[in-house]
Amino acid sequence: MVQTQEKPREAAIAVESEPYAPIVLRLPTHWELTEQCLMELSSLNDPWRFERSSEGALEIVPPPGPLSSDRGGRVYAQVLLGGDDRGSAFESSAGFRLADTSIRAPDVSWVSNERLSGIEVDHEGAWPVCPDFVVEVRSPSDRLSQQQTKMRQWMANGARLGWLIDPFGDSVWVYREQQGEPEQITRPNQLDCGDVLPGLTIDLAHVWRQPGG
Repeated sequence: MVQTQEKPREAAIAVESEPYAPIVLRLPTHWELTEQCLMELSSLNDPWRFERSSEGALEIVPPPGPLSSDRGGRVYAQVLLGGDDRGSAFESSAGFRLADTSIRAPDVSWVSNERLSGIEVDHEGAWPVCPDFVVEVRSPSDRLSQQQTKMRQWMANGARLGWLIDPFGDSVWVYREQQGEPEQITRPNQLDCGDVLPGLTIDLAHVWRQPGG
């Protein structure tokens, strides 16, 4: 990130009122948050996650707690095993550069072989592709409204299927391409991946369990 010696004209930090909410850092206009800068920030500040919004703002996301990580990990493992021959599965460290110029890293994602064949793979940075299937697991640091906005952005950028798993609201919000409003499903023990991954059903029973249960 290139920074001049001038006093920054604007460097406002907007923090949501809820505890542990992500921080959105709006950068001065003479700073450019390039993809390389974003990757360097991420490597220097592990395990915090850094994303870039479509407006060019830096979003700093706290690391998930053990329970949220376990929930996402169990979903990822099933997607990895169930969709491996048809594409590639990724956990939360994988970043994707979307058509709206944002760089996002969902909790779980899957990209079909067809989409992967059309991109140039970068072994270090974000990949210029939108996953076919995206899963976000709400943690204490996430407002539901924020996560719903992010899911709409995923769908607008080309995702075919999106799940917003909300353990605190006992719901999964299912987003499908060419569907106006998401479907809210209360405490499903399993969900199928529809036309995106035909034949794959994800066990979600562990999502609703209490720690140690």
